[in-house]
Parts: sequence; structure tokens; C-alpha cells
Amino acid sequence: MTNSLIFESEDITYLFSGGSMGFLDLRTILICFMVINLISTFVLVLLWRQTRNRYKGTIYWVIAFLFQTLAMLLIALRSQIPDWISMVASNTLAMTGLALGYIGLLRFLGKDIRWKINAGLVLVFAIIHYWFAVVHIDLTMRTLNLSVISFIFFFQCAWLMIYEVPKSMRKLTFFVGSIYVTYCLINIVRIVNSLFGKPMPNDYLHAGGFENFVMITYQVLFILLTFGLVLMFNNYLNNNILKQEEKFSKAFHSSPYAILITRISNGRIIDVNNCFLNITGYNLNEILGQTTLELNIWENDSDRDDTVNEIRNFGKIQEKEARFRTKSGQPLVGLFTAEIIEIDGEKCLLASINDITRRKGIEQELVESEERLRALNASKDKFFSIIAHDLKNPFSSIIGFSSLLQERIKEKDYEGTEQYSEIILSSAERAMNLLMNLLEWSRSQTGRMEFTPEYIEMVALINEVVELFSDNAKQKSITISSNLPRNAVVLADRAMAGTILRNLISNAIKFSMPGSGIVISAEQKKDEVIVSLTDHGIGIKKSDIKKLFRIEEGFSTPGTKNEKGTGLGLILCKEFIEKHNGKIWVESELGLGSTFYFSLPRE
Repeated sequence: MTNSLIFESEDITYLFSGGSMGFLDLRTILICFMVINLISTFVLVLLWRQTRNRYKGTIYWVIAFLFQTLAMLLIALRSQIPDWISMVASNTLAMTGLALGYIGLLRFLGKDIRWKINAGLVLVFAIIHYWFAVVHIDLTMRTLNLSVISFIFFFQCAWLMIYEVPKSMRKLTFFVGSIYVTYCLINIVRIVNSLFGKPMPNDYLHAGGFENFVMITYQVLFILLTFGLVLMFNNYLNNNILKQEEKFSKAFHSSPYAILITRISNGRIIDVNNCFLNITGYNLNEILGQTTLELNIWENDSDRDDTVNEIRNFGKIQEKEARFRTKSGQPLVGLFTAEIIEIDGEKCLLASINDITRRKGIEQELVESEERLRALNASKDKFFSIIAHDLKNPFSSIIGFSSLLQERIKEKDYEGTEQYSEIILSSAERAMNLLMNLLEWSRSQTGRMEFTPEYIEMVALINEVVELFSDNAKQKSITISSNLPRNAVVLADRAMAGTILRNLISNAIKFSMPGSGIVISAEQKKDEVIVSLTDHGIGIKKSDIKKLFRIEEGFSTPGTKNEKGTGLGLILCKEFIEKHNGKIWVESELGLGSTFYFSLPRE
């Protein structure tokens, strides 16, 4: 900051001494200078108060201007205070003000502060000025000292404002820099005049028109500098605001959360971001100026009322789960966060919605899946306990009768050995069948069973399986007849189809009355072949039919000759048939018999 006080104040009479300029009274000019300084200081105080929390450099400008005003006051008190205070202290205060002004510029631009050099300059100035003002009075040397030190400070400020600032800020600082350049030029002229001009009289007030012109020019530049500093700072602040707005706008619109701003007074929407438009399906023109009630965004009015009450009570709300509607009426679940803010002095609500619709859907699926898994595990546990029990029975029979058979052979008592052998064989076959079914079911559950569909001739496969069970049927005097077309081709896995037939024919024999018959039929439809197996046995209760194909039921009944089973065979049949996109069902009457149907695709 410059100094309207960089001059001597000896024998205050007239500022302009001689020529046509002798009409100005110095005291009047001093009063004018003080008013100018006070006004400029007041302007900077206002600037500092508005920005002190944002920019710290302005406090140095305020102190610098206060020092200039104090220096002016000390000169005005020339006749009431000692000369060394009026001449030395006042101009030292002015130089200190220049140093503080330079430091304020450094702080404003974020540069390192150069305390030592500038403090040294002020100290050198004070010593030299005291020498030529008190010890060896010489106005020319005091003016030269004043001009040289002032030039150094002005040059630092000019260089900082024009060359050391970033290129992006030079437009802002150039005007202030050019004022400092003008100060430098004036001081250069003063230095030249002091060195090569006429010696100045010790009475500074009669130094001539040149010095009078310099002082007036200083004050004009001081006014321009005040204006320039305020203008520079305001432009810098406006640029920062624009940058902050740009950053906010980018963050606002690129946020993954839906954000909206509404007025507290009437609930009207001021702005929304792109994410809000994307998840709700509205366009900007449909949103602005509307309320959330008019848009029917809240799915439940109670959610909105609870949210409004919480914001009124606490001023904000954090991640409250709520349900909303999109433009199309689709439900949307979100975590609602809101806080009251001020925009241009008006209270507004800044709210965001974190769309968790998909996450909630996944969570619900996981809950349902977990429940199904628990139920399935419980069913399998129950099923395996049944399997373990059913496996234990045939092996117990095998072990028991084998032990009995061994004792009879040792005693050479062969009576009943044939019967024991038949029981052992029957138990072993039953255990083997159960283990085979269990193995195949286990492989199907773990995905280790290969599924290789091919075109197979179903009639030939049925006859092949019937032949396997001919002995079992003869033991119960059961006849197996068929009502089959010449051929019936299906697209199926041969091994799985064989397993299906073996289990269904085995069950038909097990539950048929001795001396009755079993009929196997096949009907060709457009896209499938339907195979049916009819027995004349004990039949099934209607309440039990739905239990047949469910693993959690573990449903099983003894055969007509008390044959044991686990129900695993039908479960396996159902899984294999559904793997072919077929169906299995049963029709039965208690005491009359049952007919099992299943379908397999032709293509």
C-alpha cells in the first residue's frame, strides 16, 4: 500500500509555495488526505470483515492502511509533538505500512512471507531518516532515502502482481500491478531529481512545485489502489464462487444418489440431479416448481409425515428407509437423507435418496432362499433318518439269518436253510435297490449325473425292463401285460428313462394283489409320449397322493406281502422326468389300485 505521507512536514504553512499554486493551505490538504485515508481504511475493514474466515491476507491491508492514517495524524500534530515523532516516526509507520501491504499480497496469493528482508528495509530506513532529520539535517538525503526504500517496496509489489502470479490470475492482478509500476516511475523521477537536481532547502514546505505535484499524485494513486484492491478481491472471490459452483454442479449431477433441493416455505422443488431424473423417470420440466405431494413420489403418506416431523424436530435425517414411486408407478425403496440449508438467505431442504430397490430385492431373495434351504435341509435330515432306518432292516435280516444259517450248517441241520437263503437274498436285493436309488439320487443332487438325451425307442426299453422283473412278478403270480404301439421314439437319457421304468414297475409289483395283473400302456401325442402303469392293488388315499413326490414327507407304505420301501424311488422318478421337462402324476382309488402316468418329449 502506498503512502500519502511520504513527505516532510517542516513549518506547515502552504503546500504549494510559489507561482500560481500558492492558494492551497497545507492544513486543508492534510485534512483532505486524512479523510481519504479514513474512507479507504473503512472500505478495507468492511472487506476484511466479510472475508476474514475465508482469506487471511486482508488483515494486513487493514493494518497497513491504519498505519498510513496514523502517520498522517502524526504529521498533522507537528506543532504539538516532538519533531522526531512528526518526521521520523510518521514516515517509518508509512514504510511499515508498505511492508505489511506487500505481506498481505503474498498471503492473498498463497506465497511464502519474506519477513526478514522487509523488516530489515524498514529498520535501515528508520536509521537513515533519523540521522538526516535529527543529527545531520538534510532534506535532500531524506527525500532520497524515502524514494529509494519506497521504490524497493513498490517494485516488489509490482513484480508480484504482474509476473509471480499464476497466468490464470494475471487479468485480476494486472490493474493493481500497473498502479505499483506508476509508483515506481514516480520514485525513479524523485531519485533522479534528488541526485541531479538543485539541492532542496531544509524547509520542505518550500521545496517547489515538483514535490507538490508528487504528493498530489501519490494521493490519486492511493485512491486508485484502494479501488483496485477491492476490485481485484471481488473478482477473485467471484471466480472462486464460479469454480465452487462448477464443482458443486459436477458433484451434484454426477452423484450416484438421487438429490433434490426444495424450499422449506412451500415445498417446491428448486433443482434435482440427473440420478433423480433417471430413477424416477421424470424430465426436468415436469419436476421444477412442483412438490413431492403433487408428483405423488411418496408411496406411503405416513413415511412422508414421519420424515417431515423428524426434520422439524432435529433439522436433519440420516438414511431413513422409505418407499417411493416412480413416474410409471413402479415401487422404489431408498435410504432418505435430508438436511436444512440456506441458499441466498432462504431456508431449503437438501435431500438425497440412495436407491436400494435392487439390494432389497436381493435381500428378500436371500431370505426366501435361506428359508427354502433350511426347510430342504430339515427335509433331507428327516429323509436320511428314514433311509438309515430302512437300510438297517434288510442288513439286520441278512446278518441275523446268515448267523442262523451258519449255526444250522455247523450242526448239519439243513432244515429251513432254503427259506433262510431266500430271506437273505430278498433282503440283499432290497438293500441293493435302495442303495442304487440312493446313489442315483445323490448324483442328481450334486450335479454329477450326466444328462445325455438321445432318441430312444421306448417300447423296446419297456419290454427290456419288464423282462428284468419277470421273476419278481411270478413270485406273486402277477401278470404284466402291455398295450403299446409298434414303436414310440422319445428324446431322453436312456439311463434315466430306465431308472424311471424300473422304479414304477417295481412299485406296481410291490403293491399289486397276488394273482392280479399290471398293464403298461403308451400313447403318442404330438409333442410327447405318455406312459402309464396300472396295478390292481391296495390303492392310495387321496390325502396321501400329494405326499408321494415330496422328500420332506418321507412317505412309504408296505406292499401286499409286507415289502418295505422308502419312497425314494418316486422322488427320483419325479426329478428325472422334470429334467426332461416332462410330468408325472397318479390316479388312484383306495382298495382298487393305482395308475401312474409320466410323459417324455418326442423332440
